[in-house]
This record gives sequence, structure tokens and C-alpha cells, in this order.
Amino acid sequence: MPETVKTRIPARMDRLPWSGWHWLVVLGLGTVWILDGLEVTIVGAIASRLTEKDALGISDHWIAAVLMAIAAITEIVLGVDAEQESLEDIAEPLSAESA
Repeated sequence: MPETVKTRIPARMDRLPWSGWHWLVVLGLGTVWILDGLEVTIVGAIASRLTEKDALGISDHWIAAVLMAIAAITEIVLGVDAEQESLEDIAEPLSAESA
């Protein structure tokens, strides 16, 4: 017969306590959201000028390809860097004693 495990950890995630770490995540996501909007605005303004004949005269497709390549390289570098940290180093583990 399986043994019943008793814990003080709530069964639902919305019952878990809200902490400063959660505010840090919300602040970080909001900051990235704003920076992403600024990047789209800046790239849109620059890309339209780069396609003109008296500027570089390159096509929209080349601009998009270069931006995608830069984004992919950045994601690979930052992703590999993020994987070097263990989850326990980033956030303290949730245990029955801390609930």
C-alpha cells in the first residue's frame, strides 16, 4: 500500500506566498517588455532609411535577415550563460519547512 505524504505546501500555485523574488521577476519582465518596444521602434525608423537608394540601398529582406542573425547569436550566448547557473543558485528551493 502506498504511503500518504503530508505536507504544508498548498496544492494550488495561487495559494503560495508572494515574495520579493516575484516582484523582481515582474519588474524584470516589464523592463524587457519596454526595451523590446523601444528596439522595434528604433529598428523600424532605421530600416526605412537604410532601404533608400541614397543610403545603403539594401532590401528589407537583408535587414530582416541580419536582425534575425543578431537575435539568434545573442540568444545562444545568453542562453548558454544562463544554463551555467543552477536553479538552486537563482532561487532558494521551496520546502515544507519554508511554507
